[in-house]
Amino acid sequence: MNSAPVWLVTGAARGLGRVIVEHVLSNGGRAIAAARSDDALAALGTHERLFTVVMDVNSRASVEAAVAKGVAHFGGLDVLVNNAGYGHFGPAESLTDDEFHAQFEANFFGVVRVCQAAIPSLRARGGGRIFQMSSIAGLAGSVGGAAYCSSKFALEGYTEALAQELAPSKILCTIIEPGGFRTEFAASTSAKFSQGDSAVLAAVKQRLGNFSGKQVGDPKELARVLWHVSTLADPPSRLLVGADALTRGRAKLEFMLGEVKEFEALSKTRELDGGASLGLPAAIKRPWQA
Repeated sequence: MNSAPVWLVTGAARGLGRVIVEHVLSNGGRAIAAARSDDALAALGTHERLFTVVMDVNSRASVEAAVAKGVAHFGGLDVLVNNAGYGHFGPAESLTDDEFHAQFEANFFGVVRVCQAAIPSLRARGGGRIFQMSSIAGLAGSVGGAAYCSSKFALEGYTEALAQELAPSKILCTIIEPGGFRTEFAASTSAKFSQGDSAVLAAVKQRLGNFSGKQVGDPKELARVLWHVSTLADPPSRLLVGADALTRGRAKLEFMLGEVKEFEALSKTRELDGGASLGLPAAIKRPWQA
C-alpha cells in the first residue's frame, strides 16, 4: 500500500502552484494538480505520481467532479493547497460590482467550494492539512488593492473559523501569507486592472511593473516551506513567508498593538468626547502601509 501523502493543488499549471506540485513529486509525494484547462496542465508533463484534473473554481459542479476524480485515482487525500486566484487592481472608489464579484469568486468563493468538496476526504483519512494561499495583502491593505486585499482578508476570516470547526477531526489549517515571489502574479498576463485613468491606477501599475520578475522570493523556497510545515504536529495558524512579508507583517501587527494601547482609554470609556480629555494623539503614522 502506497503511504506517500496525496496533495491536491489548485491553480497548479503555473507559478507557485506548479512549483509546489513539482516539489511534492520530487520528495516522493503524490499530487493531484488542478487547473482550468487540459492545455494548461500539459505543461506539467507526466509522472507516475501525478494526476491532473480540470477544475474551474467558479463552478461548484466542476470543483466537486475534479476532487472526486483525484481522490478516486489515489484512494484518498492528505493535503489541500488552495492556490488558485489572481489580483485585480484599481481605485477603490471606482471598482465596479462585476470587478469585485469576479475577484471574490476566484479568491474567496472558489476556496470555499474546494474546501467543502475536499474536507470529507480529509476527514475520512483521519485528518489532514489545509494550506490557504493568502498574501501579505491579506494582513496589510495597500493603495489600489481594495478588491484583492478584501478578498484575502475574507479568506483569512473564513479560515480562522474553519480551523476551529475542523480541529476535532485533526484537520489542521495554515494561512500562508507570502510576500513577493518570482511568479507571473504581477505580470500583465496575470494581474487585472480597472479601466480609466487616475493617479491611483497609474501608481499601482507602476509599482507592479517595477516589481514583476524582480521579486526577492524564490518559489522553490516557498514550496519547501509548505512541505516542511505539512510534517509538523502543531503547525502555525498563520505563516508569513519571505523577508518582505515578515517586515511588513511585523510592522502592521506592532502598529495594531500600539494603537490598542494608545487608545485603550477611549475603548473603555462611555463618555465619548472625541478623546479631547484623554490626551490622545492628533495624528497616527502607519509604517506597515505599502
